[in-house]
Amino acid sequence: MLVAGTAVGAGILALPQALAGAGLVPAAASITGAAVFSILTGLAVAEVSINTLCELGGGSGVSLGSMATRTLGPAGSTAVQVTYLLLHYTLLVAYTAKAGSTISDMVGLDEVGQVAAFGAPVAFTLVIGGLCAIATPKQLDKANVTLVAGVIVSFVFLLASVAPSVDLSNATTVVETAHWDVLTRSLPVVALSFVFQNVVPVITSQLEGDRRKIRSAIVGGISVPWAMFMLWTVTILLASSGLRDMDGLAAVDGTLGADIDPLAALRSTSATNALLIDAFSLLAVSTSYIGFVLGLKEFLLESLDMTEERGRVIVYPLVLFPPLAAALAFPSLFYAALEFAGTYGVLSLFGIIPVLMTWSERYSEDEVTLTKFRLVPGGKLVLTMLGVTSVGIIADQALGL
Repeated sequence: MLVAGTAVGAGILALPQALAGAGLVPAAASITGAAVFSILTGLAVAEVSINTLCELGGGSGVSLGSMATRTLGPAGSTAVQVTYLLLHYTLLVAYTAKAGSTISDMVGLDEVGQVAAFGAPVAFTLVIGGLCAIATPKQLDKANVTLVAGVIVSFVFLLASVAPSVDLSNATTVVETAHWDVLTRSLPVVALSFVFQNVVPVITSQLEGDRRKIRSAIVGGISVPWAMFMLWTVTILLASSGLRDMDGLAAVDGTLGADIDPLAALRSTSATNALLIDAFSLLAVSTSYIGFVLGLKEFLLESLDMTEERGRVIVYPLVLFPPLAAALAFPSLFYAALEFAGTYGVLSLFGIIPVLMTWSERYSEDEVTLTKFRLVPGGKLVLTMLGVTSVGIIADQALGL
Protein backbone atom coordinates (compact mmCIF):
# COMPACT_ATOMS: atom_id res chain seq x y z
CA MET A 1 0.00 0.00 0.00
CA LEU A 2 2.91 2.35 0.67
CA VAL A 3 4.28 1.70 -2.82
CA ALA A 4 0.90 2.13 -4.48
CA GLY A 5 -0.04 5.21 -2.46
CA THR A 6 3.25 6.91 -3.27
CA ALA A 7 3.02 6.19 -7.01
CA VAL A 8 -0.60 7.28 -7.45
CA GLY A 9 -0.66 11.06 -7.38
CA ALA A 10 -0.88 14.16 -9.52
CA GLY A 11 1.09 12.56 -12.36
CA ILE A 12 -2.05 10.71 -13.43
CA LEU A 13 -3.59 14.05 -14.47
CA ALA A 14 -0.99 14.56 -17.19
CA LEU A 15 -1.17 11.08 -18.72
CA PRO A 16 -4.09 11.69 -21.14
CA GLN A 17 -2.49 14.85 -22.54
CA ALA A 18 0.94 13.25 -22.70
CA LEU A 19 -0.33 10.17 -24.55
CA ALA A 20 -3.19 11.67 -26.59
CA GLY A 21 -1.30 11.90 -29.87
CA ALA A 22 0.27 8.44 -29.73
CA GLY A 23 -2.82 6.21 -29.79
CA LEU A 24 -4.00 3.53 -27.39
CA VAL A 25 -1.51 0.79 -28.23
CA PRO A 26 1.59 3.01 -27.88
CA ALA A 27 0.03 4.56 -24.75
CA ALA A 28 -0.50 1.14 -23.18
CA ALA A 29 3.02 0.08 -24.17
CA SER A 30 4.59 3.17 -22.60
CA ILE A 31 2.62 2.77 -19.35
CA THR A 32 3.61 -0.90 -19.12
CA GLY A 33 7.23 -0.15 -19.98
CA ALA A 34 7.38 2.62 -17.37
CA ALA A 35 5.95 0.24 -14.76
CA VAL A 36 8.65 -2.35 -15.51
CA PHE A 37 11.33 0.37 -15.45
CA SER A 38 10.02 1.61 -12.10
CA ILE A 39 10.02 -1.91 -10.62
CA LEU A 40 13.59 -2.65 -11.73
CA THR A 41 15.01 0.66 -10.53
CA GLY A 42 13.10 0.27 -7.25
CA LEU A 43 14.68 -3.17 -6.82
CA ALA A 44 18.08 -1.58 -7.52
CA VAL A 45 17.55 0.93 -4.71
CA ALA A 46 16.37 -1.88 -2.42
CA GLU A 47 19.43 -3.98 -3.25
CA VAL A 48 21.84 -1.20 -2.30
CA SER A 49 19.73 -0.34 0.76
CA ILE A 50 19.89 -3.92 2.09
CA ASN A 51 23.64 -4.16 1.61
CA THR A 52 24.17 -0.74 3.22
CA LEU A 53 22.11 -1.81 6.25
CA CYS A 54 24.13 -5.02 6.50
CA GLU A 55 27.39 -3.10 6.37
CA LEU A 56 26.31 -0.48 8.88
CA GLY A 57 24.79 -3.08 11.17
CA GLY A 58 21.89 -0.81 12.08
CA GLY A 59 18.18 -1.42 12.16
CA SER A 60 17.03 1.94 10.83
CA GLY A 61 16.59 2.96 7.23
CA VAL A 62 19.29 4.70 5.26
CA SER A 63 18.88 7.67 2.96
CA LEU A 64 19.64 7.80 -0.74
CA GLY A 65 22.45 10.19 0.08
CA SER A 66 24.05 7.68 2.47
CA MET A 67 23.78 4.93 -0.13
CA ALA A 68 25.31 7.17 -2.81
CA THR A 69 28.16 8.19 -0.50
CA ARG A 70 28.96 4.53 0.27
CA THR A 71 28.84 3.31 -3.34
CA LEU A 72 29.76 6.37 -5.42
CA GLY A 73 31.70 8.55 -3.00
CA PRO A 74 31.23 12.28 -2.22
CA ALA A 75 30.53 13.11 -5.87
CA GLY A 76 27.63 10.65 -5.90
CA SER A 77 26.21 12.11 -2.70
CA THR A 78 26.40 15.62 -4.16
CA ALA A 79 24.65 14.47 -7.34
CA VAL A 80 21.83 12.97 -5.27
CA GLN A 81 21.40 16.14 -3.21
CA VAL A 82 21.31 18.46 -6.22
CA THR A 83 18.90 16.23 -8.14
CA TYR A 84 16.70 15.80 -5.07
CA LEU A 85 16.33 19.56 -4.69
CA LEU A 86 15.68 20.00 -8.42
CA LEU A 87 12.97 17.34 -8.47
CA HIS A 88 11.15 18.48 -5.34
CA TYR A 89 11.12 22.19 -6.11
CA THR A 90 10.04 21.61 -9.71
CA LEU A 91 7.16 19.37 -8.69
CA LEU A 92 6.02 21.76 -5.95
CA VAL A 93 5.85 24.51 -8.58
CA ALA A 94 3.82 22.21 -10.83
CA TYR A 95 1.41 21.20 -8.07
CA THR A 96 0.90 24.78 -6.85
CA ALA A 97 0.21 26.00 -10.38
CA LYS A 98 -2.22 23.14 -11.06
CA ALA A 99 -4.05 23.65 -7.77
CA GLY A 100 -4.38 27.35 -8.50
CA SER A 101 -5.84 26.81 -11.95
CA THR A 102 -8.20 24.11 -10.68
CA ILE A 103 -9.53 26.27 -7.85
CA SER A 104 -9.95 29.15 -10.28
CA ASP A 105 -12.00 26.94 -12.59
CA MET A 106 -14.14 25.63 -9.75
CA VAL A 107 -15.09 29.01 -8.29
CA GLY A 108 -14.87 31.11 -11.45
CA LEU A 109 -12.00 33.36 -10.39
CA ASP A 110 -10.80 33.67 -13.99
CA GLU A 111 -13.98 35.55 -14.75
CA VAL A 112 -13.28 38.28 -12.20
CA GLY A 113 -9.78 39.18 -13.28
CA GLN A 114 -6.19 38.04 -13.09
CA VAL A 115 -5.48 39.68 -9.74
CA ALA A 116 -8.30 37.76 -8.05
CA ALA A 117 -7.15 34.53 -9.71
CA PHE A 118 -3.76 34.94 -8.02
CA GLY A 119 -5.53 34.27 -4.74
CA ALA A 120 -6.14 30.63 -5.65
CA PRO A 121 -2.51 29.36 -5.49
CA VAL A 122 -1.91 31.57 -2.43
CA ALA A 123 -4.92 30.06 -0.67
CA PHE A 124 -3.83 26.53 -1.60
CA THR A 125 -0.31 27.13 -0.25
CA LEU A 126 -1.57 28.67 2.98
CA VAL A 127 -4.16 25.94 3.62
CA ILE A 128 -2.32 22.75 2.58
CA GLY A 129 1.19 24.05 3.22
CA GLY A 130 0.04 25.56 6.50
CA LEU A 131 -1.49 22.22 7.47
CA CYS A 132 1.89 20.56 6.96
CA ALA A 133 3.57 23.24 9.06
CA ILE A 134 1.24 23.39 12.09
CA ALA A 135 -0.46 20.00 12.29
CA THR A 136 0.86 17.22 14.48
CA PRO A 137 2.02 14.04 12.68
CA LYS A 138 -1.15 12.25 13.79
CA GLN A 139 -3.39 15.08 12.55
CA LEU A 140 -1.54 15.28 9.25
CA ASP A 141 -1.81 11.51 8.81
CA LYS A 142 -5.58 11.67 9.32
CA ALA A 143 -5.86 14.55 6.85
CA ASN A 144 -3.80 12.68 4.28
CA VAL A 145 -5.88 9.51 4.69
CA THR A 146 -9.01 11.58 4.13
CA LEU A 147 -7.54 13.13 0.98
CA VAL A 148 -6.46 9.74 -0.38
CA ALA A 149 -9.94 8.36 0.25
CA GLY A 150 -11.30 11.35 -1.63
CA VAL A 151 -8.99 10.61 -4.56
CA ILE A 152 -10.26 7.03 -4.76
CA VAL A 153 -13.93 7.97 -4.47
CA SER A 154 -13.69 10.80 -7.01
CA PHE A 155 -11.72 8.51 -9.37
CA VAL A 156 -14.49 5.89 -9.32
CA PHE A 157 -17.26 8.45 -9.80
CA LEU A 158 -15.30 10.21 -12.54
CA LEU A 159 -14.81 7.00 -14.53
CA ALA A 160 -18.51 6.18 -14.11
CA SER A 161 -19.45 9.66 -15.31
CA VAL A 162 -17.10 9.64 -18.28
CA ALA A 163 -17.90 6.07 -19.37
CA PRO A 164 -21.11 7.03 -21.26
CA SER A 165 -19.01 9.40 -23.38
CA VAL A 166 -16.87 6.54 -24.69
CA ASP A 167 -17.27 6.41 -28.47
CA LEU A 168 -17.37 2.66 -29.16
CA SER A 169 -18.14 3.23 -32.83
CA ASN A 170 -14.74 4.90 -33.12
CA ALA A 171 -12.93 2.42 -30.87
CA THR A 172 -11.43 0.37 -33.71
CA THR A 173 -9.93 3.45 -35.32
CA VAL A 174 -8.55 4.66 -32.01
CA VAL A 175 -7.03 1.27 -31.18
CA GLU A 176 -5.48 0.90 -34.64
CA THR A 177 -3.97 4.38 -34.53
CA ALA A 178 -0.28 4.23 -33.64
CA HIS A 179 2.02 7.25 -33.73
CA TRP A 180 5.13 5.75 -32.16
CA ASP A 181 7.23 8.66 -33.40
CA VAL A 182 5.52 11.11 -30.99
CA LEU A 183 5.71 8.76 -28.02
CA THR A 184 9.19 9.77 -26.84
CA ARG A 185 8.03 13.23 -25.76
CA SER A 186 5.61 11.63 -23.28
CA LEU A 187 8.04 9.20 -21.64
CA PRO A 188 9.33 11.57 -18.89
CA VAL A 189 5.77 12.29 -17.73
CA VAL A 190 4.86 8.59 -17.77
CA ALA A 191 8.02 7.73 -15.81
CA LEU A 192 7.23 10.46 -13.29
CA SER A 193 3.77 9.01 -12.72
CA PHE A 194 5.27 5.79 -11.30
CA VAL A 195 7.75 7.38 -8.90
CA PHE A 196 7.90 5.56 -5.58
CA GLN A 197 11.62 4.84 -5.21
CA ASN A 198 12.05 7.48 -2.50
CA VAL A 199 10.19 5.25 -0.02
CA VAL A 200 12.15 2.07 -0.84
CA PRO A 201 14.63 2.56 2.06
CA VAL A 202 11.65 2.72 4.43
CA ILE A 203 10.19 -0.46 2.94
CA THR A 204 13.55 -2.23 3.18
CA SER A 205 13.82 -1.36 6.85
CA GLN A 206 10.21 -2.19 7.74
CA LEU A 207 10.47 -5.61 6.05
CA GLU A 208 13.80 -6.23 7.78
CA GLY A 209 15.70 -6.88 4.56
CA ASP A 210 13.54 -9.87 3.55
CA ARG A 211 14.22 -10.01 -0.18
CA ARG A 212 11.11 -12.04 -1.06
CA LYS A 213 8.79 -9.67 0.83
CA ILE A 214 10.51 -6.58 -0.58
CA ARG A 215 10.21 -7.91 -4.12
CA SER A 216 6.54 -8.78 -3.59
CA ALA A 217 5.81 -5.34 -2.10
CA ILE A 218 7.39 -3.52 -5.05
CA VAL A 219 5.91 -5.68 -7.82
CA GLY A 220 2.49 -5.92 -6.20
CA GLY A 221 2.45 -2.26 -5.24
CA ILE A 222 3.25 -1.03 -8.75
CA SER A 223 0.56 -3.27 -10.23
CA VAL A 224 -2.06 -1.04 -8.58
CA PRO A 225 -1.08 2.26 -10.27
CA TRP A 226 -0.42 0.33 -13.50
CA ALA A 227 -4.03 -0.90 -13.52
CA MET A 228 -5.37 2.53 -12.55
CA PHE A 229 -3.30 4.34 -15.17
CA MET A 230 -4.30 1.90 -17.91
CA LEU A 231 -8.01 2.14 -17.07
CA TRP A 232 -7.81 5.92 -16.72
CA THR A 233 -5.92 6.53 -19.97
CA VAL A 234 -8.00 4.11 -22.06
CA THR A 235 -11.28 5.55 -20.76
CA ILE A 236 -10.28 9.18 -21.21
CA LEU A 237 -8.81 8.69 -24.70
CA LEU A 238 -11.80 6.68 -25.92
CA ALA A 239 -14.18 9.27 -24.49
CA SER A 240 -12.24 12.20 -25.96
CA SER A 241 -12.09 10.54 -29.39
CA GLY A 242 -15.66 11.67 -29.92
CA LEU A 243 -14.78 15.31 -29.25
CA ARG A 244 -12.73 15.93 -32.37
CA ASP A 245 -15.10 18.58 -33.68
CA MET A 246 -15.85 20.16 -30.32
CA ASP A 247 -14.59 23.70 -29.86
CA GLY A 248 -12.29 23.31 -32.85
CA LEU A 249 -10.27 20.44 -31.37
CA ALA A 250 -8.08 18.79 -34.01
CA ALA A 251 -7.89 15.00 -34.19
CA VAL A 252 -5.07 12.86 -35.52
CA ASP A 253 -6.46 9.69 -37.11
CA GLY A 254 -9.08 9.21 -34.42
CA THR A 255 -7.14 10.57 -31.44
CA LEU A 256 -6.72 14.06 -30.11
CA GLY A 257 -3.48 15.78 -30.85
CA ALA A 258 -0.68 15.74 -28.28
CA ASP A 259 -1.05 19.46 -27.64
CA ILE A 260 -4.71 19.04 -26.65
CA ASP A 261 -5.66 18.22 -23.07
CA PRO A 262 -8.46 15.61 -23.19
CA LEU A 263 -9.47 16.42 -19.62
CA ALA A 264 -10.05 20.05 -20.58
CA ALA A 265 -12.19 18.85 -23.48
CA LEU A 266 -14.23 16.54 -21.27
CA ARG A 267 -14.81 19.33 -18.74
CA SER A 268 -16.90 21.10 -21.32
CA THR A 269 -19.24 18.14 -21.90
CA SER A 270 -21.25 18.55 -18.67
CA ALA A 271 -21.27 20.31 -15.34
CA THR A 272 -20.98 16.95 -13.57
CA ASN A 273 -17.85 15.97 -15.50
CA ALA A 274 -16.33 19.38 -14.85
CA LEU A 275 -16.99 19.12 -11.10
CA LEU A 276 -15.64 15.56 -10.84
CA ILE A 277 -12.53 16.33 -12.88
CA ASP A 278 -11.80 19.42 -10.80
CA ALA A 279 -12.40 17.56 -7.52
CA PHE A 280 -10.21 14.63 -8.56
CA SER A 281 -7.49 16.98 -9.78
CA LEU A 282 -7.42 19.05 -6.60
CA LEU A 283 -7.40 16.00 -4.32
CA ALA A 284 -4.66 14.24 -6.31
CA VAL A 285 -2.52 17.38 -6.35
CA SER A 286 -3.02 17.86 -2.60
CA THR A 287 -1.85 14.35 -1.68
CA SER A 288 1.25 14.68 -3.87
CA TYR A 289 1.94 18.19 -2.58
CA ILE A 290 1.91 17.06 1.06
CA GLY A 291 4.36 14.24 0.37
CA PHE A 292 6.85 16.45 -1.42
CA VAL A 293 6.56 19.29 1.12
CA LEU A 294 7.40 16.88 3.92
CA GLY A 295 10.22 15.28 1.94
CA LEU A 296 11.82 18.62 1.11
CA LYS A 297 11.35 19.81 4.70
CA GLU A 298 13.23 16.81 6.06
CA PHE A 299 15.98 17.29 3.47
CA LEU A 300 16.49 20.96 4.38
CA LEU A 301 16.42 20.26 8.12
CA GLU A 302 19.15 17.66 7.65
CA SER A 303 21.18 19.92 5.34
CA LEU A 304 20.95 22.86 7.76
CA ASP A 305 21.55 20.59 10.76
CA MET A 306 18.40 21.79 12.53
CA THR A 307 15.83 20.02 14.64
CA GLU A 308 12.17 20.13 13.65
CA GLU A 309 11.24 22.31 16.61
CA ARG A 310 13.97 24.88 16.02
CA GLY A 311 14.08 24.85 12.24
CA ARG A 312 10.45 24.73 11.11
CA VAL A 313 10.07 28.54 11.26
CA ILE A 314 13.01 28.85 8.85
CA VAL A 315 12.54 25.76 6.71
CA TYR A 316 8.83 25.90 5.88
CA PRO A 317 9.06 29.34 4.21
CA LEU A 318 11.98 27.99 2.16
CA VAL A 319 9.83 25.03 1.14
CA LEU A 320 6.55 26.82 0.40
CA PHE A 321 7.23 30.33 -0.87
CA PRO A 322 9.69 29.83 -3.79
CA PRO A 323 7.30 27.37 -5.54
CA LEU A 324 4.39 29.74 -4.87
CA ALA A 325 6.28 32.68 -6.42
CA ALA A 326 7.16 30.62 -9.50
CA ALA A 327 3.56 29.37 -9.84
CA LEU A 328 2.23 32.93 -9.65
CA ALA A 329 4.70 34.06 -12.30
CA PHE A 330 3.99 31.08 -14.58
CA PRO A 331 0.44 29.84 -13.88
CA SER A 332 0.34 27.46 -16.89
CA LEU A 333 3.46 25.58 -15.88
CA PHE A 334 1.94 22.26 -14.76
CA TYR A 335 2.60 20.04 -17.77
CA ALA A 336 5.94 21.65 -18.67
CA ALA A 337 7.14 21.34 -15.06
CA LEU A 338 6.16 17.68 -14.90
CA GLU A 339 7.97 17.02 -18.17
CA PHE A 340 11.10 18.79 -16.89
CA ALA A 341 10.97 16.98 -13.54
CA GLY A 342 10.45 13.63 -15.25
CA THR A 343 13.38 14.18 -17.59
CA TYR A 344 16.03 15.74 -15.39
CA GLY A 345 14.82 14.70 -11.94
CA VAL A 346 13.22 11.25 -12.03
CA LEU A 347 15.36 9.72 -14.77
CA SER A 348 18.53 10.97 -13.06
CA LEU A 349 17.71 10.38 -9.39
CA PHE A 350 15.71 7.18 -9.85
CA GLY A 351 17.13 5.96 -13.17
CA ILE A 352 20.82 6.63 -13.64
CA ILE A 353 21.91 6.85 -9.98
CA PRO A 354 20.37 3.51 -8.85
CA VAL A 355 22.06 1.78 -11.79
CA LEU A 356 25.43 3.32 -10.93
CA MET A 357 25.05 2.44 -7.24
CA THR A 358 24.11 -1.16 -8.02
CA TRP A 359 26.91 -1.53 -10.56
CA SER A 360 29.44 -0.23 -8.04
CA GLU A 361 27.97 -2.49 -5.35
CA ARG A 362 28.31 -5.59 -7.51
CA TYR A 363 31.26 -5.09 -9.78
CA SER A 364 33.68 -2.70 -8.07
CA GLU A 365 37.13 -4.30 -7.92
CA ASP A 366 37.66 -3.46 -4.25
CA GLU A 367 34.39 -5.04 -3.10
CA VAL A 368 33.75 -8.69 -2.15
CA THR A 369 30.64 -9.47 -4.18
CA LEU A 370 30.02 -13.07 -3.09
CA THR A 371 28.32 -12.04 0.14
CA LYS A 372 26.20 -9.26 -1.38
CA PHE A 373 22.43 -9.61 -1.73
CA ARG A 374 20.98 -9.14 -5.22
CA LEU A 375 17.42 -8.19 -6.20
CA VAL A 376 17.67 -6.95 -9.80
CA PRO A 377 17.67 -9.89 -12.24
CA GLY A 378 19.61 -10.08 -15.50
CA GLY A 379 23.07 -9.01 -14.36
CA LYS A 380 24.99 -6.41 -16.34
CA LEU A 381 22.63 -6.61 -19.33
CA VAL A 382 19.58 -5.37 -17.42
CA LEU A 383 21.54 -2.67 -15.59
CA THR A 384 23.00 -1.48 -18.88
CA MET A 385 19.55 -1.36 -20.50
CA LEU A 386 18.15 0.67 -17.60
CA GLY A 387 21.05 3.11 -17.73
CA VAL A 388 20.96 3.46 -21.51
CA THR A 389 17.19 4.02 -21.44
CA SER A 390 17.51 6.80 -18.86
CA VAL A 391 20.39 8.51 -20.64
CA GLY A 392 18.69 8.13 -24.02
CA ILE A 393 15.44 9.78 -22.91
CA ILE A 394 17.30 12.62 -21.22
CA ALA A 395 19.42 13.19 -24.35
CA ASP A 396 16.34 13.05 -26.58
CA GLN A 397 14.54 15.69 -24.50
CA ALA A 398 17.62 17.88 -24.10
CA LEU A 399 18.50 17.85 -27.80
CA GLY A 400 14.88 18.01 -28.99
CA LEU A 401 15.31 15.03 -31.27
